[in-house]
Amino acid sequence: MNVLTVNDLHLDYGSGASANPILKGVSMHLQRGEVVALLGPSGSGKTTLLRAVAGLESPKAGTIDIGERRVFEGGAKGGRALELPAEERNLGLVFQSYALWPHKTVFDNVAYGLKLRKMASRAIKDKVNEVLSQLGLGHLGERFPHQLSGGQQQRVAIARALVYNPPVILLDEPLSNLDAKLREEARAFLRELIVRLGLSALMVTHDQAEAMAISDRILLLNNGKIEQQGTPQSMYEAPDTLFTAEFMGSNNRLPAQMVQRSGSGARLQVGGRELNATARGLGEGKDASALIRVEEVKIGRSPVPNGIELPLLTSMYLGDRWECLFKSGDAHVRAYSKHRLDPGQYWLEMPAEKLWVF
Repeated sequence: MNVLTVNDLHLDYGSGASANPILKGVSMHLQRGEVVALLGPSGSGKTTLLRAVAGLESPKAGTIDIGERRVFEGGAKGGRALELPAEERNLGLVFQSYALWPHKTVFDNVAYGLKLRKMASRAIKDKVNEVLSQLGLGHLGERFPHQLSGGQQQRVAIARALVYNPPVILLDEPLSNLDAKLREEARAFLRELIVRLGLSALMVTHDQAEAMAISDRILLLNNGKIEQQGTPQSMYEAPDTLFTAEFMGSNNRLPAQMVQRSGSGARLQVGGRELNATARGLGEGKDASALIRVEEVKIGRSPVPNGIELPLLTSMYLGDRWECLFKSGDAHVRAYSKHRLDPGQYWLEMPAEKLWVF
C-alpha cells in the first residue's frame, strides 16, 4: 500500500515570463515500511520536492496523496483546487539544521508537537519517554541542545518527528551536519532504526553512498525530472544513462570511438587500442563516452587483451588501498591497488561487461 503518492507535480519559482521551472512533471510513490532516497546534484529539485510534500512549497499542478487522503491538487490555469497546510498533513519532518528550540530541554523539544495537539500531560510524558528510550536518549531528557553532541542533536530531531506516529517521516539531508566519522556511525544507526520501527521515510541527500546505505529505493533527479529510479544495487550496477552512471559511483570516463556494435556488445577505439565493451543506447559510428568504475580496473605488468598501457603518474595512500593515476595524452585512468606501485608502464585491464559506452 502506498503511504505517499505524487503524480505529475510541477513547481515554478517566479511567475509569468520570468518563471523558473524547478519540478517538471515528477511522479513517485512511497510504500508502507519503505525508505526512498531523493538523490541528485544541487539544483536538481530534490529538496523542493520534499518541501512540496511537506506543504512548505506550493506546486502549480499535479497531485499529492498521503495514504488515501489528497493533500494537494492543482486546479485550472495553475491555480490550486486543494492545498492542505503543513500542520494538517501529519508528517514528521527532520530539517537539515535540526531546528531545535535552544531554550527548551530535550524532553520539551520532543513534546512540543504533542502539546500543540493538546494531548493529556500523562500521555505526553509516556510517549516522549518511550521515543527517547527507543533512540538511546532516555538519560538526556533534562539537557538542553547546546549540551548535546551533533549526533545526539540529530537523534532529538528524529525523536520529535516520530513522537506522534506520522505515516511518513521526511528527512532533509539528515546527516550533512555531522563530521565524516560520525556520519558513518549515524548512517548505520538511522538504517537500523528505520528497519526496527518499520518506518516509511522519504530522505533527501546528495551523497550517493548515503543513499545506497540507507534506502530501499533511489529516485535520481536531474534538472527537475526523475532520471532513473530503482534499488541501490540496480542503480549502481545497471545505469540506464550516462548521467546515472557518473553520479552513482567513482568513475573513469574515456574518449572513445564506436567501431562496431552488435546488440549490447560493442567494439571501441580507446587510446589507440580496440576494446570490447557493453553498449547502452548508442548508434554505430558515433563518438562515444566510455565509462568504467575505478574499482573495476585491474592493474598488471603483462599485456592483456582488453586493456590499455599507460605510465603511472602518481599514487595516493587511502589507508586500505592506494589510488593510482595513469596518464598519457588525453587518456587518464584511476585504479586501486593494495600495494604502492613503482614508477613505470602498466597494463590496465577493463572487463568488457564493466566498460560501458553511452
